[in-house]
Amino acid sequence: AGSWIIRQGNEGDKLYLLKQGTAEVIKEDFGRQEVIRQMKDGDVFGEIALITKQPRTASVRAVTDVRTLSLAKDDFDQAMNVN
Repeated sequence: AGSWIIRQGNEGDKLYLLKQGTAEVIKEDFGRQEVIRQMKDGDVFGEIALITKQPRTASVRAVTDVRTLSLAKDDFDQAMNVN
């Protein structure tokens, strides 16, 4: 709980599935943080950076202790048949 899972602006290296727990999606703008979404078991995040090949568009922070599954960028690209 309280740990950052991904940070806005960082390179997207994985897609995540929130297997257990709760997390919040946070947009950071000029030092201000705004929670824009609450996530629960079964939600997926981190895919936008993998699809667009742009930096992360938001941060995700664990609200409770969480368990996640992840898919690395190379495996995602292979699954999507992207070269």
